[in-house]
Amino acid sequence: MHGLINRTIQGFVSDTRGEALWREVAERAELGFVEFEAMLSYDAEVTERVLRVLCAELNLPLEALLEDIGTYLVSHENTEAVRRLLR
Repeated sequence: MHGLINRTIQGFVSDTRGEALWREVAERAELGFVEFEAMLSYDAEVTERVLRVLCAELNLPLEALLEDIGTYLVSHENTEAVRRLLR
C-alpha cells in the first residue's frame, strides 16, 4: 500500500481523535514505528491491521470508518497537500 494512504489514515486519527489514540493504534497494530512515510510503500497487510485496530478502538464497522476517512481527506484543512497530489 502506498505510504500516502497510510499517512492519511494516521492524519485522520491524529487530527480527529488525538495523537494519543494514534500512538495506541500504532502499538496495538504492532507497527514498530509511530509515523508512516508518505513516499514509501508498505505491505497491504500493514494497512489492513491498522484498519482492524481502528475499527475496534472506535467501535465502527469498516465501511463507516472508510467513509469517515474519505470525508476527512476531502474536507480537512490538514489534507490540502494530499488533495493537490491526487488531482
